[in-house]
Amino acid sequence: MKSINLHIDQLTLHGFDRIDQQQVGSAVQSELNRLIHEQGLPPSMNQNQMIANMNAGEFKTGQNTGANSVGIQVAQKIYRGIAR
Repeated sequence: MKSINLHIDQLTLHGFDRIDQQQVGSAVQSELNRLIHEQGLPPSMNQNQMIANMNAGEFKTGQNTGANSVGIQVAQKIYRGIAR
């Protein structure tokens, strides 16, 4: 079985006054694990590579969107970003 080591040095979210950063980080990790397990590694990740910077873009949230939901959306954006 192939392994992957993904390290996110810094995750910057704009527009969130109060959000549990650790919960967002945990949700990102869980969702990325789920996506990779269910959909596999994107073909672009079949070789050692480093992505120095990625802009995952924007997504819409409601006024009471929680940290878990934000983390899931961020992870999905990251996964799509590495699949390019």
